[in-house]
Amino acid sequence: MIYSAEVTFVILGAYRAGYLYEQLIFKMIWQ
Repeated sequence: MIYSAEVTFVILGAYRAGYLYEQLIFKMIWQ
């Protein structure tokens, strides 16, 4: 199940990146 582990890692990485991206936009809006 190597692919399953890789897919999970990619999904978690994308979720984290999206969260950080939203935080960046939020700071820019309320700057």
